[in-house]
Amino acid sequence: MKKKHILTAALSVAAAIMLFWYAAVPDAIVPQMISNRVGDLGVSVEAQGFHKGLFLNFSADTLDIKYGGKLAVRLDNLQGHISPLSLLLLKVRMPFHSGVSGGDIDGVFAYGLLSGKKDIKTLISNVQVGRIPAVKDRLQGILNARLEFAGERGQFVYKMEGMKGFPYDFTSSNGVLDLSMKDIRIKSVSLDSDWAYARMKGSITGGFYDLKTEVMPHSASYNYMLAQYEVSPGYYVIPASGRLQELL
Repeated sequence: MKKKHILTAALSVAAAIMLFWYAAVPDAIVPQMISNRVGDLGVSVEAQGFHKGLFLNFSADTLDIKYGGKLAVRLDNLQGHISPLSLLLLKVRMPFHSGVSGGDIDGVFAYGLLSGKKDIKTLISNVQVGRIPAVKDRLQGILNARLEFAGERGQFVYKMEGMKGFPYDFTSSNGVLDLSMKDIRIKSVSLDSDWAYARMKGSITGGFYDLKTEVMPHSASYNYMLAQYEVSPGYYVIPASGRLQELL
């Protein structure tokens, strides 16, 4: 009998939560939660065709991520739900899936109702870089990546192959970027091609980028292309700086 009462109480709580979600929670709550997570980076989020379902699920036709008021990334056919068990633990755990520029993104967003801690983990698969609005046709390639945030700090680990349009004809790249609410630090980024290998270092802070790319040609026959950047024989450093928004 005691187990029956516990089961009845649990079902009643679950039903109350679902009804509250469907009837009382505004449709804008999920996009707003994402905007609050990334707002300090100058990023905003807008959803089109957003709908809530009775069973703590949600969907959106598109979710636009904007930087500086310009469309940077568009997620298509977003589907997700809130784990009921996480609510009983005073957390919001929100698995989701979406299409993005010909590829896919799968992730989990988590929020502590008491601690206020916000975490996110995502896997990005087979994205066609040339279809990303912020990039358009200036760069081609296939991107696979992992993006994670724990509290105020995060990391972006990626690999891109089949690159076309990148300066100096580099064809592949992989790297690790350390992220925070204030800046992006390039921890390790490498670029490769038939003619040279390169490493990139630097940061993006307050909307400004300050980068240096070390280039080491495989053959001396390419040295003439980089003569103005020579540091020592076979080693060249190319600086680049400016407003990030000018690149978008």
